[in-house]
Amino acid sequence: MKKNKLLTERQVALYRYLLKQDKFKNLREIILETDLYGSLEDYEFNNTNQRRQLTKDIRALKASDNIFGVILSTTKGIKIATKEEYEHYFERQSIKQKRAMKLLNKQREKAKKHYQTKIDFETGLNENYVVAFRE
Repeated sequence: MKKNKLLTERQVALYRYLLKQDKFKNLREIILETDLYGSLEDYEFNNTNQRRQLTKDIRALKASDNIFGVILSTTKGIKIATKEEYEHYFERQSIKQKRAMKLLNKQREKAKKHYQTKIDFETGLNENYVVAFRE
């Protein structure tokens, strides 16, 4: 098991900022409202170093055993969840993961049939093979 890394001062400051927020904040708002990531340039936001650093910090906070707040990342933005928000988020993520696993298992079933003989019941011939992968 990996040893949990200590959080940086910037990550702790970000966590303190999130604790004070009642509403979802998008990444741009967080960067503009905190002085943790410097000023934003006029570049495409998703390609900025500030956005990448913020995303890494959020990921570190989520993975940390030293932070007890549950941080939600949704299309609405980022925030520390209430119990109700977390339960709703967990339910939606569970459904999403179940769908993904169902699709993954379907793909595995197809892969298992690679080069198995396919019987044509009308002619009784078994000359065809199932080809699941490109050669």
